[in-house]
Amino acid sequence: MRILIAEDDLIAQELIRVFLRQHGFDVTISDNGDDAWKLFQQHPTRFVITDCNMPGISGLEFCRRIREEYEGRYTYVIMLTANKYNISGLAAGADDYVTKPFNPDELRFRIKAGQRVLELEDRLEDQIRELNESREALDSTHQRLRTELNAAADLQRALLPKELPESKAVNFAWSFEPSAQLGGDTFNVFQLAKHRYAFTLADVCGHGIKPALLAVTLQHVLDPRYRHTPLLWADFATDQATRVVPPTEVLARLNQQFPMDMEVGQYFTMLYCVLNSETGKMHYATAGHPPPILIPADGAPRQLPGTGMPIGIQEDNDFDHQSVTLTPGDRLLLFSDGLIEAFNADGSLVGTQRVLGWLDESRALDADGQVKVLSRNVRAWAADGRPDDDVAILMVEFNGDTALSPNKAVADACDSILSG
Repeated sequence: MRILIAEDDLIAQELIRVFLRQHGFDVTISDNGDDAWKLFQQHPTRFVITDCNMPGISGLEFCRRIREEYEGRYTYVIMLTANKYNISGLAAGADDYVTKPFNPDELRFRIKAGQRVLELEDRLEDQIRELNESREALDSTHQRLRTELNAAADLQRALLPKELPESKAVNFAWSFEPSAQLGGDTFNVFQLAKHRYAFTLADVCGHGIKPALLAVTLQHVLDPRYRHTPLLWADFATDQATRVVPPTEVLARLNQQFPMDMEVGQYFTMLYCVLNSETGKMHYATAGHPPPILIPADGAPRQLPGTGMPIGIQEDNDFDHQSVTLTPGDRLLLFSDGLIEAFNADGSLVGTQRVLGWLDESRALDADGQVKVLSRNVRAWAADGRPDDDVAILMVEFNGDTALSPNKAVADACDSILSG
């Protein structure tokens, strides 16, 4: 069966394409609504999966045109949406929706349900009745599972770092707001060597037991107490500072260690940073994770550059090196996408610009106070006072180490190694 995919997100495109072709479907992909509608008019297909928001006409308009202007055989439409409260897709004529980030098993089962509807069109009423009866049973089961998952989320919170490194040069503050479901956010701060601090924040795709288990695994893999790990230190150097592995290489090693199994559909995003507390130079790399936000001591907050594919999606994944030099009083905000992707009851997104505004308004507070303001604001914004996804926040404040006189030659050599 041929399926038309209308999706502008490259990561989502690749995930859906690989998954559907693996299960024997013929896939046609368009990255905007206008081209998707032209493709549909030229070669009508009985199955469409479309994003809700994309360039050109929206997924909602694309769905309306299929229902109002196409007179051929019935086309089954699944709407991809990042907001589970948004019923606009169903109102526009979609048959079903899948909430991003999607679970591959859920998507496969919903496609099979659509195939059954297309094959048994004359028995549609019976099918709806059976699905409604099943839904009542699933709702009852879901309620019981949610209670159990909430208890598991409390246990997951206990795995977050209890003590952060103490340093006159660097202060740390953090917050973790779990969603209503068990998730896969995890972060840590640790000292790799003298004057070398690492910050890591990861977000495992999806909700439930499997993402939580992978998040726990990552915590152990990146735990500096296990000095035998090849991820964080190199073996070729004798000096502890020069043994620190560059962030791009750490992500590359994780990418080799955690390839995505399409049957499970598990992957994760990560931001990995290494700060030299003598010089203020920080090297970092991102794997599909939002890059950090810089809050200068004397300037407006801004998001730093950084892109990349998540860990596990591509076998040969190159990660871009980035760096920034902090001055005393500067702060950095590391966060999971749950912060900027929280929706309110009206379906409005927090977004990066609103977070930048919150940071600017609260810059007079200390780092801990600023983190508390962010947590309070996102809770107040989210529908029912609880975001749909976990919200992990880590703030790093650089004070500078005035008591030290850094050896420029050594610092430059270490920075050269860290930049890859």
